[in-house]
Amino acid sequence: MVAMKIFQRKKEKIKVDVGGKSEKSVTLSQSELGTTKKKSEISVTISHSEFGNALLRQEVIEVNNEEISEFIKNKIVMVTGGGGSIGSELCRQIINFEPAKLLILDNNENGAYEVQQEIQRRVARYESQVTDEELQDTSYKLQDAPPASTEASSGTTASTEASSGTTASTEASSGTTDGTDKSVPYTTQGRQIEVVIGSVQDKARMQRIYEKYSPNIIFHAAAHKHVPVLETNPFEAIKNNVFGTLNCAILADKFKVEKFILLSTDKAVNPINVMGLTKRICEHICKEMNKISDTAFTVIRFGNVIGSQGSLIPLYEKQLVEGGPLIVTHPEVTRFFMTIQNTVKLILQTGALKEEGDLFVLDMGEPIKIDDIAKEFIRLSGLELGKDIDIKYTSLRAGEKLQEELYSTEENLLTTTHKKILSVKSPDIDTEMFFEQIDRLHEIVENEDEDRFNLEFGIKN
Repeated sequence: MVAMKIFQRKKEKIKVDVGGKSEKSVTLSQSELGTTKKKSEISVTISHSEFGNALLRQEVIEVNNEEISEFIKNKIVMVTGGGGSIGSELCRQIINFEPAKLLILDNNENGAYEVQQEIQRRVARYESQVTDEELQDTSYKLQDAPPASTEASSGTTASTEASSGTTASTEASSGTTDGTDKSVPYTTQGRQIEVVIGSVQDKARMQRIYEKYSPNIIFHAAAHKHVPVLETNPFEAIKNNVFGTLNCAILADKFKVEKFILLSTDKAVNPINVMGLTKRICEHICKEMNKISDTAFTVIRFGNVIGSQGSLIPLYEKQLVEGGPLIVTHPEVTRFFMTIQNTVKLILQTGALKEEGDLFVLDMGEPIKIDDIAKEFIRLSGLELGKDIDIKYTSLRAGEKLQEELYSTEENLLTTTHKKILSVKSPDIDTEMFFEQIDRLHEIVENEDEDRFNLEFGIKN
């Protein structure tokens, strides 16, 4: 297999003729709904998690908490992009498994700081209700304690995605996994939660961080992820996603990190946009590092996450407040969806798996039409399509696919010990040629040579 094919994106042309945190909620009045025809006041409250559960109707995902605890307990765990949607939810759930230290790394101090403060406030609330006898029971969890505060954890971050600004949900901030369980560990005794400010692009800064903290496990969630934005800013996407990942991966090998976990996306499969291309390259970086390093490099690929910063539901929420219409780019466009809590549960379970493998994919069920999501959002908001608010069909945006894929025809799927996690076997590539291309890509990006970029990597912006 020629290594150059790794980077070349398939061209997809579709002609369309369309005639014609804390819990976040929306409350709308008659005046706020500019297009509504109702005379009486309209008051609607719907949360991200409630909408996700109502829409997806996914089964409650069970994981092996003992395996995850064995994986995380007493380890120094670093989450890059820890102030973002996925990163912050990782932090909320990781702290439940008693790491020796949790490092929230982000280049956005506000996002990272608020996640840290949210977790510390939550734990303090539960600690205050524990008796001395319960304090001696290290397995004790408060099942019936009051819910966490509904304060917003508002910081957004460059490392969060379009599928990754809204705030974390109450379920998330209370450490829940299925939107109902309010239990959290009663104490952080022996554990530390620390904010670390830095950019994954800054290799010198990252080296100092690795030297100082010696992390055992790294969840690499930091990335630029807004597809339309990255189409017009390809070099910034590559600097952050590709070379930021390369920096972190090389340092993970150098400082003998036990496991490095890259969070990837279905857009990396047969990529037609810059974001997907960068993530595809990152997947290959981890696979090639596995060949030469004692560190275990694992890639976890998944689709869209309900309620993450800048994603579909927060966007529709804003469009609803503004009176509509809700925008759908194509009536047949579909995406894979999962709630943020379930996604992170499976990420942690994948990290804890005993099976060997470079790449794993999460089973997210059947793809869902965006058009159906828009209609269901209107219905669950208590409004009537065509009367209170409309849907407007536009066209596919630059770099947007009609359907996404979780794996390619060249990849083979194998089952694992968890039914929602599949191991992916992909064809080998020429390692030397791959890193030669990385060197050329670095030179192109440093010079911002668009002509050479398009010529060598088959990208037409």
